[in-house]
Amino acid sequence: MKHMVKIAFLFIVMSFMAGCSDSKEKKEPKKPSNRFELNLTNGQKLYLKKEKDSFVIQNNDKIILLDIFATWCKPCKAETKVLSDIQKRYKDKLKVISVSIEQDTTLDDLRKFAQQQNINYDIAKLNDDFIDYIMEKIGMKNTMPLPTMVLIKNGKIINYYVGATEEEFIISDIKLALNYKPKSEK
Repeated sequence: MKHMVKIAFLFIVMSFMAGCSDSKEKKEPKKPSNRFELNLTNGQKLYLKKEKDSFVIQNNDKIILLDIFATWCKPCKAETKVLSDIQKRYKDKLKVISVSIEQDTTLDDLRKFAQQQNINYDIAKLNDDFIDYIMEKIGMKNTMPLPTMVLIKNGKIINYYVGATEEEFIISDIKLALNYKPKSEK
């Protein structure tokens, strides 16, 4: 009898699990795109294009410090001051862009967050494909540690940081990146 109860219980649990799905119909696989679009809180759009071993940000000749964050993440909130200081210090040579990983966060929510945190850099709404692409490029395809920052020059990843990172480390890498030239440019 105990054996039958266990089997019945297992059957019920499995039935519930099989019924849990975020969609009722099968989704067509997405075609890979070589272009990304990020919607910024200032109303503008940022366009990025994948190339062979890098990506290009349209109308940008600055170093990029890309921050992947969430508004509920305490270390992410703490780093907003550091990122604002870095943006202010290197405004002519560097562009800080934060991309939220939150599905249901609106641009208005992100604008309020930026105002509360006194943020002076661009914040973009989630673009899953872009986040997946960046995380794959830094070897973290199946994880999403927060915050994650990626330092990029001429479409090439210079360095990346996972978790709360001391400002001095980031500044040191920015200084190196300002003088960095790929082998093809030397």
